[in-house]
Amino acid sequence: MGNEIAEDEIRERAPTDGNFAIAYALLRVAGELNKLGFADAHTPMGAIEALAMMTKEGLEAVADAIDRTTSS
Repeated sequence: MGNEIAEDEIRERAPTDGNFAIAYALLRVAGELNKLGFADAHTPMGAIEALAMMTKEGLEAVADAIDRTTSS
C-alpha cells in the first residue's frame, strides 16, 4: 500500500518537477519491463515465458518429424 501512495505522489508531481518526471518515467519503464518476463503480461504468462514455450513446442515437432523420417 505504501508503494501505491508513493507512486501516486510521483505521478502527481511529475508534470511540474523534473526530478519527479524522471522518477515517473522510470516507474513506467520498470512496469513495462516487468511484463516481459512475469505473469503480469496481457497473457496468462509473460512474453518471454510464452516465447520459450512456443519455441520448445516447435522444436519438439521438428524432432518428432525427423524421428519419423529416419524410422521409416
